[in-house]
Parts: sequence; structure tokens; C-alpha cells
Amino acid sequence: MRIKDTYEIEEYFIELSSFIKEFTTDYAEQVIHKVLEKEEYITEPKRFFYTLIHKTNCALDAANIFIRNFDSKRNFHSSLFVLLRSILNDIILAEYVIISTESDEEKKEVVERIYFDHIENILKTCEKTLPQLHQWNPEKKLKNIESIKKNSRFFDSDGKPKIKSIPTNPNQIIRKIFSNKLKDDSSKLLKIAFDQFELFSKFEHFGELSFELTHRGYDDNKNNDLRYEVHFSIRIIIAALNNYSNLWDEDFEINKEHFKTLQTEITELLPGKINCI
Repeated sequence: MRIKDTYEIEEYFIELSSFIKEFTTDYAEQVIHKVLEKEEYITEPKRFFYTLIHKTNCALDAANIFIRNFDSKRNFHSSLFVLLRSILNDIILAEYVIISTESDEEKKEVVERIYFDHIENILKTCEKTLPQLHQWNPEKKLKNIESIKKNSRFFDSDGKPKIKSIPTNPNQIIRKIFSNKLKDDSSKLLKIAFDQFELFSKFEHFGELSFELTHRGYDDNKNNDLRYEVHFSIRIIIAALNNYSNLWDEDFEINKEHFKTLQTEITELLPGKINCI
């Protein structure tokens, strides 16, 4: 272990950032690059989870710049929280795929319905927003909609959808998940992930709480709470990435012990160990 008993604030974030950088670098080399080399991303549900781990690892790597400078550059906070929100959003969606299915075939069906939500939203935009924005006449609107349906695998020759979409809004997903009883481990992860996602959403969506949240980090007393929020978010993200790598467990050797060690080190590097005196 490389963990000390107490930290100065700047030292703490440098240490945390170093663990995260080691994790994202090694994860890219040992998992993501191997998935690409062996083309273990072509079929579903591996394509879905490959896209998610690639996006998540890249976003965490970018967020780490803000984490390293968390205390010295407090104007970075809002950007960091928006990034973390995006990652947690994807994790909630991935957890839904895992929890609601048993076989790869079931996962594939759920993933297809999630993909279809994108197409449905594009069609709604073509139906209601773009005609006003670009002054489309009824013929042009119909032509664009028909073109999308014709080139999409989700519609038959008559333009009727073959499947029903699954909305990807985290609030809807969480309600759907918790309508059934969950195991304690899954329940705990999702509850923390959603709580953090919901909080960070208020940074991205401007409203009543925006002023207070934007300035919270400049108050030393409130800034300590932010450290815990960042820490718990990082723990969720690291745990999720380690978990999703299991999909390729039989395809190539992954040094899981190494990633679990990094996860433990990050988990035990609590903000409460910071010496603020």
C-alpha cells in the first residue's frame, strides 16, 4: 500500500490523481486496446460495453486534470461535476442492462431497444423542432423522416418500428429498476450513483440551485463536502470499469489483481485523512 495516515490538501489530490492516472492508463492498455486488437467489440452486447468502457475511461482521464487541481483551481469544479455526471449517467444505464437480463441474448435485446431511443428522439426532432428551425414545408419534413426510417434497421418496409424503445433518462431507469427487489450490492451502488448523478445534474441544468452550487466550492467549510462527493463518484466509476471488464474475462488475460489493488488504494484514500491545520 502507498497510503499515508494524513495529507495536506494539495498532496491528497496529487496522490488521488496519480492513482487515477495509473488506473486509466493501464486500463486502456490491458483492456480497451486488447478489445480493439481482437475485435471483441463487433457483436452485442460486447459492442455496447466496449463503447461504454472506452467513453468512461477517456472521460475519467480528462476529469483527472480537474481532480488534480481540485483545491488550487476551484473554478474547475463545475466542469468536473458535469463530466462526472455524464459518466454516472452511462453507469446507471449499464447497470440496468446487467440487472434486467440474464443471458447475452437478453442483453442484446435490451441494448437494441436502448439504441432505438436515439432514433426515436431524432425523429421527434424532425417532426417538431427542425421544421420550425429550418422552415421545412410538409413535403420536406416527410421526406426527411422517411429517409431516416428507410436507412434504419429498426423499421420495416412500411416504416413501422420493429421494437419498442427503452427511454435512457436516468430517473425513468432508476424507477424501473427499483420497482423490483434488488440484491444489496447492486442496490447500494445504484443508490450512490444516482444520488451523485442527481446532484451533479444541477450544475449542468441552470436553475434555482445554480448560484449556490456554483459558489459552494469557494467556501472552505462546504468544500470539504465536495471532496467526499468526488471521492465516492470516483469509487463508483473505478468499480464499474473493473466489473465491466469481466465481459472479456475468457478472451484474454487481464491483470485483475492490479486493478483491484488500485481500486482498494483509491477507496482507502478518504478525504477525511486530509490534514487541514
